[in-house]
Amino acid sequence: MDLTDKRVLVVDDEPSVLMSVSMMLESRGCKVYQADSGTAALNQLGEISGELDCIILDYTMPKLNGLQVLEKIRESGIETPVIMCSGLPLSKDENNCPAWPNEILSKPFQMNDLYRKINQVNNESSSNQSS
Repeated sequence: MDLTDKRVLVVDDEPSVLMSVSMMLESRGCKVYQADSGTAALNQLGEISGELDCIILDYTMPKLNGLQVLEKIRESGIETPVIMCSGLPLSKDENNCPAWPNEILSKPFQMNDLYRKINQVNNESSSNQSS
């Protein structure tokens, strides 16, 4: 699956996950930005949000969980597609959040599933912009 020139922010507090996902995306031609916490991601987004095609956001992180980070992203006006990764089942009804990811990917996941989700959210984003 070709991801050449896709610009992706990977946010995960687990160093091994952050590194392995980033390396796999880079091997597919992505430009990868990394953040090891929700706070770090929010700090970076001011500078790079206009460049991004997708944000891959871990749900379970200390201080700010993925949904809290996503809410702050949307409050700031950033509409970049978000793929939320979680080992826990996520339900919009149970979480009662104003912001919800474009896609959810259950952990553990296969990299091909992540590649498909990235292409899917970018195709949806492109068709929404042309409508």
